[in-house]
Amino acid sequence: MRKQKRKRTPRPLTEQQKLAAKLLFEGHKEYVVADKVGVHRCTIWRWYKRRDFRDEIKKIQNQWMRELRRKRREEWRNSDQYKRQQAAKRRLAALEKAISAAGNSGNMAALARATNEYNQAFNMAFFGGRDPFRGVRTPRYLTQRRKTRKPLKYIFEIVN
Repeated sequence: MRKQKRKRTPRPLTEQQKLAAKLLFEGHKEYVVADKVGVHRCTIWRWYKRRDFRDEIKKIQNQWMRELRRKRREEWRNSDQYKRQQAAKRRLAALEKAISAAGNSGNMAALARATNEYNQAFNMAFFGGRDPFRGVRTPRYLTQRRKTRKPLKYIFEIVN
């Protein structure tokens, strides 16, 4: 009969291990981390084998990423470009309603005016007022006329 292996309950991470996880996440080398924490560098590798130690590093990474995303979102919402885009979206929504109303009423002149104004507002909002297709070269094979092939004339001479 084989002896069963005793399951050990994992001990919680010590402050040294948490500090080591933070330093490893920040990109320090193992020997530098070992120096700062006050252990041998082999101990860092032994800690790294533990799943809860690696989970601690992942937890630190996730916190850092959440904070980074929050800061970027905040910076973006405070930017002038974001505010211009939001104003443009509101303007375009109003113009879409005007196009719909003009189309439903059958007033083609009003529909054409509203559509033209919508296109100008869209180009102004998202392309800085430039026509997005200006300067785009059409591929040469699309602009050339297709040459029709003339039937080949074969002259067969039958020699008897």
